[in-house]
Parts: sequence; structure tokens; C-alpha cells
Amino acid sequence: MHYLVAENYQEAISVSWLEVCASKSTKMKGWMPVEVGELFVWLALNMMTPHMRKHVLSDYWSVDELVGTPTFGKYIVCDRHLALLRFLHFNRYYGPAPNDRLWKIRPILTKLEELLARLFRLFPKVIIDKSLVLSWGI
Repeated sequence: MHYLVAENYQEAISVSWLEVCASKSTKMKGWMPVEVGELFVWLALNMMTPHMRKHVLSDYWSVDELVGTPTFGKYIVCDRHLALLRFLHFNRYYGPAPNDRLWKIRPILTKLEELLARLFRLFPKVIIDKSLVLSWGI
């Protein structure tokens, strides 16, 4: 998570610098760096959105009793959520590596593989039942 916070900060700095150069009025005036706890809250709220389908993302913060979801407003402001969504960035490198289709999320995958290799050991016996396989043959 610390890696994502650092990448998010670097992306926000580069994009806000480009916006400031392009125009005087910018939405980035009140930008504050992301903290790890805030990123966990943001991720949890994003995981909740498929369970409560809305037509527009801002409807989760609506004050209308029929549309609104009060839980979202308790934890994060709508503008902050949208800013984090805009600047969520996994990799600072802007060019794809040859023959690597996952180049944008490769650093996260590598860290996850290292963590899982350190914390999880495979069981000595792995049984694959035919009910687990979708189809046999062609």
C-alpha cells in the first residue's frame, strides 16, 4: 500500500504541474497527499460499489433519500474520492515493455508474488477433482 501511495503522489504532482501550466484555474488547489489509511478506505468503498448499483458515481454521495448512500459520505468526500480515482497510478513508466501485457501493474504483481511466496506455502497434496474443471477435451 505504501508503494501505491508513493505512485499516487508522483502522478498527482506531475498532472497538477501540467494543469497549472495549462490554466490558472485548476481543481488541484486543495490537493493533499494520500495517506495509507485513506487509501484503504477508498479501496473498501470501491469494493462496496458493485453491491449497490448507481447510474453515476456521484450518486453514492447524494443527499437525496431515495438515491443517496449515507455510508460513503461518512468516510470520504466525493471530490476527494474522484481525485484519488483520477490519480491512482501503479507505474511511473510510460512505455510498455516488450512482450509484457501487464506492464502497468507489473510492480504490484511482483510485490504481491514476493509477499505470497514469503507468507504462504503450498500444501503437500493438491487434489483436482473433475467437478472443478469446466470441461474435458475440446
